[in-house]
Amino acid sequence: MSNGEQKTDHEVRKARIDDVLQRINDEPIQNINPRENSKIFVEKLHAYLHCREQMDKRYNEIDELHELAQFDLEDDSGGLQLQCGDYKTEYLQQSNSGQPVQNISELYNAAQHALPVFKTVIERNLDKIRNSIGDASNSDEAISLLPPLKGKERAIDKAKDDYSKRVPGPAIAYLYDIVRGCVSFSSKNHLVEFLVFLKEDPSVHIVRVKNRFRDPTLTGYRDFNIVFQLDVDGAFKHICEIQVHLQDIKMLDTSLGLHVHYEYFRKYYAGATASLEDRLKDLKLIGVGFDASLMADMLYGCTDAGRLQRLGTLFDDYLGEPQLALKVCAKLLELQSPDSGGTSRSRAVVYMRIAKVLRTQGRPSDAMCFLKTALTLVSPNEPDFFAECYSAIGRVARDQGNLRNAKEMFGTALTINIKDYGKESPNVATSYIDCGRVAMLEGKLDNAKYYFEKALQAYVHVYGEDSAQVAILYMDIGRVAMDQGKLAHAKELFLKALALNTQVYGADNQKVAVAFTEIGRVARQQGQLDYAKEMFEKALAIDVLVYGEDNPAVATSYSEIGRVARDQGQLENAKTVFSKALAINIQVYGESHPNVAISYNNIGRVAKDQGQLEYAKTMFEKALAINGNMYGYSHQNVAASYTEIGRVLQKQGRLEDAKNMFEKALAIDIPVYGEESPAVAITYGDIGRVAREQGQLANARSMFEKSLAITTQVYEGDNQNVATDYDNLGHVARDEGRLAYAQTMFEKSLAIRTRVYGEENPAVAVSYSDIGHVAMDQGHLERANDMFQKALAIRIQTFGESNQNVAASFTDIGRVARDQGRLEYANEMFGKALSINIRVYGEGNPSVALVYSDIGSLARLEGNLVQAEKLLVQALYTLYLVYGKNHWRVAVVSQLLAVVLGDQGRFDEAKQRCASALEVQLEVLGAQHSRIGAAYHCYGLILAKEGNQSGAKEMFDKALAIRLAALGENHYHVADTYEKLGEVLAQMGDWDASESAFSEALNIHQFVLETREKIGKM
Repeated sequence: MSNGEQKTDHEVRKARIDDVLQRINDEPIQNINPRENSKIFVEKLHAYLHCREQMDKRYNEIDELHELAQFDLEDDSGGLQLQCGDYKTEYLQQSNSGQPVQNISELYNAAQHALPVFKTVIERNLDKIRNSIGDASNSDEAISLLPPLKGKERAIDKAKDDYSKRVPGPAIAYLYDIVRGCVSFSSKNHLVEFLVFLKEDPSVHIVRVKNRFRDPTLTGYRDFNIVFQLDVDGAFKHICEIQVHLQDIKMLDTSLGLHVHYEYFRKYYAGATASLEDRLKDLKLIGVGFDASLMADMLYGCTDAGRLQRLGTLFDDYLGEPQLALKVCAKLLELQSPDSGGTSRSRAVVYMRIAKVLRTQGRPSDAMCFLKTALTLVSPNEPDFFAECYSAIGRVARDQGNLRNAKEMFGTALTINIKDYGKESPNVATSYIDCGRVAMLEGKLDNAKYYFEKALQAYVHVYGEDSAQVAILYMDIGRVAMDQGKLAHAKELFLKALALNTQVYGADNQKVAVAFTEIGRVARQQGQLDYAKEMFEKALAIDVLVYGEDNPAVATSYSEIGRVARDQGQLENAKTVFSKALAINIQVYGESHPNVAISYNNIGRVAKDQGQLEYAKTMFEKALAINGNMYGYSHQNVAASYTEIGRVLQKQGRLEDAKNMFEKALAIDIPVYGEESPAVAITYGDIGRVAREQGQLANARSMFEKSLAITTQVYEGDNQNVATDYDNLGHVARDEGRLAYAQTMFEKSLAIRTRVYGEENPAVAVSYSDIGHVAMDQGHLERANDMFQKALAIRIQTFGESNQNVAASFTDIGRVARDQGRLEYANEMFGKALSINIRVYGEGNPSVALVYSDIGSLARLEGNLVQAEKLLVQALYTLYLVYGKNHWRVAVVSQLLAVVLGDQGRFDEAKQRCASALEVQLEVLGAQHSRIGAAYHCYGLILAKEGNQSGAKEMFDKALAIRLAALGENHYHVADTYEKLGEVLAQMGDWDASESAFSEALNIHQFVLETREKIGKM
């Protein structure tokens, strides 16, 4: 196709929309299997419809002629709406000053003053009935219940669900039932008399009458609902509600438990007062169950656009049946085509619904086509629709990783909402929340906090401080605090949200489950793993109760529990739980959804821990394929997959391949997040760790310094990510032999972690271990042991006795004991480490192999060369199976085995093995890596033992040159090589050169000793 024939964006979108709709229509409805939640819905629906029948039957018995249904009580308002559709301002609730209320606090203050006036009016008119029938039957014939004010949360929910679109606003000004009550009569005649008395009362101005004997509620309940306006002390007017019941109907309502059904179906009927019977008919159709042929007849034979809109809402919002929702929307578009008289706006609304479903299914590109087309179908004179559409486009752009576009869309929606609703409206708060969540993804935590606090201010102004909306913002601000490392503050906010959600919704609500999840995440970061697990299990119990087993929320709870199990070293348990989450996500979304990719990543991380590196890589590659196909290969999720694959490759010793993966991730992260984002800092850290393994210490240090510059700028005060950067710089300094600087870095990290987490957190244990390793390098073995013991105590307290982190501490303590000559105690420590690692990983794991290597080196020191050889061969075999023969870790153990063979006088085998190990390390690490120096040093030991002094000298000279360049002139490894070189030169009779080598070694040891003494005095 030539450039002149290229399709316009509009044509491309239209073609894609046509393709999506064709695929929706082509899918046989028989292929759609209802979810567990839908089956539960149908069961409850059957019970509900039975109650409706019972209620209808009883009313027909009480009022055979339907006299109450035919009774007309006229209102005094002439209706609430003007001809233009706006609502009459005289029926907005007023504050104590007589002006329309602006927030929930003003409404409740006015209601508190109106309540006694309301009670007086009701009792005055009831007394007229009582006086006419005498005192004897007073208590039974006319009963009143005049409760305190309606709960704020229910009021707020009702305002949002039912009145959010009313003009003029705000929605809370239409809450007429804050002051409310009910009266009940055993006689229908007395009921009618009361209504007449109320109508004739000069203090009562009837605003609205609902005769629900004529138009029953969704449960079939019948009464009169009267909304009337009262003058309160001449200062302002307040609108109240009275429900007028028949006692027989009321008692049947109680015995059938209709309130339970009301609560279950209430959301579906929200804001649908005028279409209750239509919705009831819809439910009766669904009540037969999700039979494919019946569903096909219901959908394909339907010509009622209103019914299809209601079914679309039911399937999407309430049942979570996206495929059925899409079927309904496709049919609705047929009915609303221009040829059938459909309006552009009605089609735009359906496009918005389709986009919402597609986004849920993880199809952002398709969703974006529908949203952009919807935007072109609506007149600019409908700013509320434009704001809603811009927000929807922003959310899809955010999913796609296009944060710049998302921010632009949310900013546009925010501008429209501020203009239309004012700065402290719920719509504006929603836009602030959207802006804040993008800022969080960008790593701009201060900006995110600013937006969330603006939203909180708006919600508090409208709804008050104790609303569920405020709880939402506590959660968002808490997440910012958690990312900033302010864990105590985050936990405090999540607990506030939990308390509010429990108060508003009750204990068994999904919002309560979300709060438990966030508290669990904080606890996990704090190292309180048992408490974290308890929180996640509470969330899981609620999710299963609310949704059934096959719901994404349940999968999320399983994933959180799996992460705790992984932290605790319970890897098989973690894998089982992650597999449960994967099965749910595949069942709900299919094989190619981002949530499925998350499950693959979780399973991959466990496999990596278990040493199953190829399987781990396969899992991460599956996640990469899903994310790449879903979002394109420039998305942050793709970058995350590259990072995971890179870390496996690094473990496999494929350092250049790992570096390439990390650089791919960096190339995505910088355009998505900008140069100064935490995600970019993390990738710099990954690249730096590869460079460190390659012996490119200056490059590694540069990467870590870049990361530190970002994290110190992004996070105010103490943060774990800053501590990690100090760790990384400390490791490089240790490799370079700059032990005092390394210690400074590790102590900075320790100080941060102690302030963030407290004294007994696993992250603090990491810092103690790092400081211990420096102390070992300095020869300060008592201090090293003290540090490792502190780390061990924290890890046992956090993880229990059988955890891989505990095993690492036992290994560290064993190495100190070995260097102190306490070989029996070292053997005991290595034995404990080995026992734990075998329980955690099984025999064929690198962590097990490395402990065998430690025990083998100990056997060599004890002179048990046969046992040393056996253990090293066993370690080598495992490492070979996991990493392959060309991994530097395999080469290092092979090198140690070569030294043992040399000790046994098996020089040819030893030299061959040593040469092979050297060749592998040269290939993987490069010629200037400090490990190459160690390899030449080992080779020299074997040749010296063989009596080949000139060959040994050549090896030691090479080792010395590399170690001086890589580690610096004052490193104890350099001293070791000088000493061995001095011994060889003495054997060769070159006394001057030998003395010079010994003198250099002595100077280094003296320098290390002086440095150690200085540190000890600090």
